[in-house]
Amino acid sequence: MAGPVQQVDPAARLGPILPTVLSVPYRSRGLDFSGWDCWGCARWGLQDLADLAPPDEPTPPPDADGGSIARAFARRQRVWQPVEPGPGTLVLFGPRGVPVHCGFLVSAQICLHAGARTGTVLTSIDHPYLPPLIGAWLPPDT
Repeated sequence: MAGPVQQVDPAARLGPILPTVLSVPYRSRGLDFSGWDCWGCARWGLQDLADLAPPDEPTPPPDADGGSIARAFARRQRVWQPVEPGPGTLVLFGPRGVPVHCGFLVSAQICLHAGARTGTVLTSIDHPYLPPLIGAWLPPDT
């Protein structure tokens, strides 16, 4: 497993816009500042904070939430590169290795993610309310 490719500092990029990002509400299937779920938030982090281009997958069903999208991603993760968790990586969380949530690492331990009960937050990856960390990935061709 390779280490994350780090060409930019996601935390430094996030700093000036942190109040705006943390005010983004949770919206199932949302992908932008008007509202996002965990996949939309993680995808934004990859694109805007790490200059990476995640593929348009997974394509969720119409009633999908972020957890469903995380599970869909997990089924297709073989096209993504598994890496050690680190700044600029997508991370999956879930009990017994079953993905139910995803986020974007802005530092070695701090994850930007969104949830229906929390909205958009920064949390330590080992915070007790998060499911266990499954692993980290980068988009293909990174």
